[in-house]
Amino acid sequence: MKAFLKKHLFDGILALLLLCSTIAVMLYFLWPKDSGKLTAKVYVQSEMVLQLKLDELSENEVESYPLNGKEGEVVVEAKYRAIRIASSSCPSQYCVNQGWVSKSSISIVCAHNAVSIILEGGDSNEVVL
Repeated sequence: MKAFLKKHLFDGILALLLLCSTIAVMLYFLWPKDSGKLTAKVYVQSEMVLQLKLDELSENEVESYPLNGKEGEVVVEAKYRAIRIASSSCPSQYCVNQGWVSKSSISIVCAHNAVSIILEGGDSNEVVL
C-alpha cells in the first residue's frame, strides 16, 4: 500500500489541484455579479428611435412603446433591467418568441420590420463568444 501511495502521490495531488481550479473558474463565471448600468437602444431601419435606461425603470411596472416598423407595428415592452418585443406584425414571430432579454451579449431583431434592440452596459465581465 505504501508503495502504491508513494508511486501515485503526484497523480493524486495533480488531480486535486485540477479539480480545485475547475471549481474556481466555474464559480467565477457563474457567480452573480454586481451589474453596471444597462441601456437599451431601439433601431428602426438603422435609425435609433428609442433609448431606455433599464436601471431607472420601475421594478413593478412594464412600459409599452408602440413603433412603426418597415412593414407594420411593433410593440416593445421594457421593465427593470429587461426588454422584449411583445407583439409584431411579422409572420414568423421569432422576435416575440425570444422573450425578455437582460444581458448585453444578446440582441433582439425583427428582420421583417427592420427593428433591432441592442443592450449596452450591464455585466462588465460577460464572456461573449
